[in-house]
Amino acid sequence: MEIERYARGTIGRSWTASPRGRDAVAARAWRRRAEIAEARSATVAPILPYSVVALVGLAFEARIAAGPGVFVICRGPDIAETLHLAYDAGCRSIISFGVAGGLAPDLRPGDWIVASEVLDARASRPTHPAWSRNLLETIPEVRYGPVLGVAAPVADPLAKHDLHTRTGAIAVDMESHIVAEFAAEHGMSFAVARVIVDPAHRRVPDAALIALRPGGGTNLSAILREVLTKPAQVLPLLRIAGDAYAARSALLRLRRLLGPGFGISEADESSDSRAIRLPFLSRLALRS
Repeated sequence: MEIERYARGTIGRSWTASPRGRDAVAARAWRRRAEIAEARSATVAPILPYSVVALVGLAFEARIAAGPGVFVICRGPDIAETLHLAYDAGCRSIISFGVAGGLAPDLRPGDWIVASEVLDARASRPTHPAWSRNLLETIPEVRYGPVLGVAAPVADPLAKHDLHTRTGAIAVDMESHIVAEFAAEHGMSFAVARVIVDPAHRRVPDAALIALRPGGGTNLSAILREVLTKPAQVLPLLRIAGDAYAARSALLRLRRLLGPGFGISEADESSDSRAIRLPFLSRLALRS
């Protein structure tokens, strides 16, 4: 099993839209443009309506991230379009925010992490140094290290162990590599502030994975059907629910700590996004 199973996706490539899907995406994009135009027209001082983008993967993360001046984007099929809308709205800073899976064995649910760099199958991109330093000075007992971005959930403890051993990443999520790539392409400052939800030793049950809707919501009927089909998942699902509660509580505290600008100051907004190519990552094999 190759690392590409987890890291093959890039911005917008993995989704093929039906005509109805394209119409829905176009409608959402139009509404977003209208919101931006309305905000601009209502601003009398030369202040941009949005100062920072927060990219999240789940609906509850989006609700926590929301605030004045924050352009919140929940990962979905129209993510490339929405990221460009945020850039056109004047955003020049972007943060990957939400929960993450633990790869380092000592990380527990609710632990806070800040990324030193973001890895994917093709590159390593360092986070903005001053912004990351602000995060480290603001967040108590935070862990600092590389974060791996992937396109598919990493649910198996053995796969988590191998990813940690082979890449050195302390955590994994499905948004940070998108943030890093977009920031590098557009000269934006970027950072990563996450909370661990599932520790490295925890296997994420299928019921928890199929419960996620494309827009980041939870499909409760899908969970029920899966549990009825495989009742043995009930106990693992309850453990994951406990982990998720701890992570959500920690994420709320993290958001309050970071404040309106997610820890970035105007002096920090000059970009220092460089990409270091890592061709060897695409050849890393995982035990099946």
